[in-house]
Amino acid sequence: MAISLVIDGETINVISAYAPHMGRSEVEKRCFWDSLDELVRECPSDERLFLGGDLNGHIGAAADGYAGVHGGFGFGVRNDEGRSILEFAAAHDLAVANSFFKKRDVHLITFQSGGHNTQIDYLLVRRRDLRTCRDCRVFPGGACSSQHKLLALDTRFERRQPRSVATRVPRILWKNLKGEAAESFRVSVSEGLSTRSEDLSARDAEQTWVTLASIIKDAAKDSLGVTSGTARTQPISRESWWFSEAVQSKVAAKLSRFRELLLCREGHQTDLNAAPIMSLVGQNGNHIKGVFSKLV
Repeated sequence: MAISLVIDGETINVISAYAPHMGRSEVEKRCFWDSLDELVRECPSDERLFLGGDLNGHIGAAADGYAGVHGGFGFGVRNDEGRSILEFAAAHDLAVANSFFKKRDVHLITFQSGGHNTQIDYLLVRRRDLRTCRDCRVFPGGACSSQHKLLALDTRFERRQPRSVATRVPRILWKNLKGEAAESFRVSVSEGLSTRSEDLSARDAEQTWVTLASIIKDAAKDSLGVTSGTARTQPISRESWWFSEAVQSKVAAKLSRFRELLLCREGHQTDLNAAPIMSLVGQNGNHIKGVFSKLV
C-alpha cells in the first residue's frame, strides 16, 4: 500500500509492505519483491520516501558488506530473507533506518513470540535523507499486536525555499563604439531625434530626458549590439573594456597625489603644492575619496 502526503510543499511517499514469511514458496517471495520494486520505482527520485512494514527477514547485527545500507546496529543473525532486504535497499539507494542508531536490544527487537525475540520490522528511507533522521527505536510497551512492537522514526522536514529564476540582463556593447559602428550609431541617433522631435519639445523635463535616453539606447542596441545570457553567467568585469593601461596609469597618479593631500591634512607634510593637487582632486575631496576607495 502506498500513499502520498504533502508537508510544507514537499511530497512524501509512504509505503507499507508485508513480505511473505519463512516457509512460503520462492515464487511467492519473488513476486512480492518484484511488485515492491515496481512500486518504489514509481516514486520520483527527488521526493522523500518512507518504506516500512513486516519484511520477515533478519538483517543481522553487523553491516558485513552492506555499508551505507546497514548502519551496523542491528539485531540477531542474518538469514537469506534479510539478505534480500539489504540487496533490495542497495538497488534503490535506500537505508535501513533501524540499524543506524545504537540501541539496547529491547529497543531493537520488533517481534516476540514463544520466547523468541527477533527483528523483522523495518523502516527504510533514501540514503540521502538519513541526515534528517534524528532517531529510530522500538517502544516495548507500545504493542501494535500481541507479538509486534511499535517501531517509530523521528525525522524532520525542512521547508524548501523556492528557487530564484535567473533573469536575462542584456547589456549594450559600448566597446563597439568605433569605426563604422560609431558612424551608424550617430546616424541612428540623428534619425531618432528628428523622428521624435515633438516628444523632445515637451515642457516636462523628466519626460524629455526619458525620451532622449530611449532614443540613444535604441540606437546603441541596433548599432553596437547587446550581450546575451544571464546575470549569473556574465563575467563580473564584462564592462571593464575601457580600463586600459593608459587609464590605469592616470588613476594611479591621481591616487598618489590624493594620498599626498591626505598626509598634508593630517600634518605629516609641510611642503604643499596646493594648485596641482587641487586641480587633480577637485573641490569635493570627500567624493573623490569615495571614488578612489571603490577603484582600489
